[in-house]
Amino acid sequence: LAELPAGGAHRLLAVAAFERAASAWRRYATESARQYKPQRLTLLGPEPVDLRALLAKALADLALVGAPPRLPSATITPGGVVLEVEAATDASGKTSAEIPGFSGTGYVVLSPTSSGEKLAFSYRAPKAARVLIELRYAIAKGDVTLPVLVNGKPATTKALLWSTDGTWQIDTVAADVVRGENRMSLGGAPIEFALDLLNVLPLASTRTGADHR
Repeated sequence: LAELPAGGAHRLLAVAAFERAASAWRRYATESARQYKPQRLTLLGPEPVDLRALLAKALADLALVGAPPRLPSATITPGGVVLEVEAATDASGKTSAEIPGFSGTGYVVLSPTSSGEKLAFSYRAPKAARVLIELRYAIAKGDVTLPVLVNGKPATTKALLWSTDGTWQIDTVAADVVRGENRMSLGGAPIEFALDLLNVLPLASTRTGADHR
């Protein structure tokens, strides 16, 4: 693959294939890290393994075909209700536009001193149901388990945010909403991260791929 001509059709197809595979690996690693205890490690055979640490090996395949060894920014799943962060009530974090690929007019940077609980999104549900909430975020390094609150109650799962290497990535939580207006907010985070938007989906929706921004 490394010998394919730069810009050729076969190389472009190879790059797209490896990007899809690496993006899928990242999402699998996130789910695995969320589910397994202790220390968010997956048990593969007799030894615990942090699948997030293996993402670098998946990204190495991109370098083999001449692409930057990093994931493209993730796209949200079509068909959802997009809640842009700049339209949220009391956007207490710092608004910014430095990280490329954001949606809307900007994003908000949240830190331990700017609680996400003050950043309230309003979502009108046509009926009471369980939904999926995608969080599109960027984080420089480290990881954080982030509570998502709906009408003051924790979602059924917590978001697991981890280093995005200068790109925008997505994690998903499940939550119950009531018919009519719902207030969505985030719990406190011990480290700084950027939030671009929330995307609220019916529970039956599935994730798609990723693309460049």
